[in-house]
Amino acid sequence: MRSLLPLLLIAAAGSAQPTDIEGWGQIHWGMTLDQVRALYPRAKAESNPYWTTLTLDTVVTGDLRMRASASAKQPSDRVTQVRLWLSFGIPSSAPLAGPQDFETLRILLIQKYGGHTRTTITKRYGDVIQTVTRIFPHSTVTLSLTRAQASPSIGLVQLVYS
Repeated sequence: MRSLLPLLLIAAAGSAQPTDIEGWGQIHWGMTLDQVRALYPRAKAESNPYWTTLTLDTVVTGDLRMRASASAKQPSDRVTQVRLWLSFGIPSSAPLAGPQDFETLRILLIQKYGGHTRTTITKRYGDVIQTVTRIFPHSTVTLSLTRAQASPSIGLVQLVYS
């Protein structure tokens, strides 16, 4: 038994959930948009009075192909949000994309970060929005599924790191 204890401790340490996150992937909170652009040279910038957003390359997670962006709140150029999303039920959607992708991502997030802090179901403009949120000391990970009330086969799965 004594010889198994170190192995059990190593296994437990390897599976420990993070107590906080510092960003998403190679993007860390506080990086400048120029630093992100160096990581993603094909990124395209867009601005409005509130945000400057870099649209990044498509992200592949398992079988899911998601669009991605990194944003800085004006007037700063420091990244405070990364957004990944996919739509379903429209012509530009991936052929197999659907609401099941929300469940796939929810399970992957639980495996990576542990259980959710908050789960909600709301209505907005008639659409049903299911949201699961994991709150860390300095970051929040929010996964949402928006389904059109008039046509539940049309919707959006969105994952926001902030």
